[in-house]
Amino acid sequence: MIFRFTPAEADAWRSIRLESLQRSPIAFIQTYEDEAAKTPEQQKRFLTKNCLLGWRDAQGEVVAVIGFYIPEARRLAHQGRVFATYVRDSHRGKGIADRLMEALIATASEQVSQLHLAVDVNNHAARALYERHGFTIYGTHPQALCVDGIYYDDHLMVKML
Repeated sequence: MIFRFTPAEADAWRSIRLESLQRSPIAFIQTYEDEAAKTPEQQKRFLTKNCLLGWRDAQGEVVAVIGFYIPEARRLAHQGRVFATYVRDSHRGKGIADRLMEALIATASEQVSQLHLAVDVNNHAARALYERHGFTIYGTHPQALCVDGIYYDDHLMVKML
């Protein structure tokens, strides 16, 4: 079941976010250590400021997330930035990411005219998800991330809404 995170669900967000950063460190800009250091107040402000969608399983546990934000700069306010896409291992391959992406696109299309994201060039499953939903590669950012002294390239993708 899809829901939108509220500040009252900051603990659930924090739990799955920390798991995603720990299990997939090259998929995200944020580090586990930086996220773990955030105060409850910072987490609540983050959830108020950004659109984060989650998926609850039949037991009510949050098993997947996806989010987008709109840059603060007025000249970029027509763009949404997709981030935080993650599905727990136990729930992958069940179409949850597709449903969350559909919901995110529907929500974003009411606010922006395009969505942008970056995906590691070797993350073929994530790239396939984004391509299924109409995202196309418009460039590659060499050495986009440096994790433990290793550089990773990202494909830059866009979907016009």
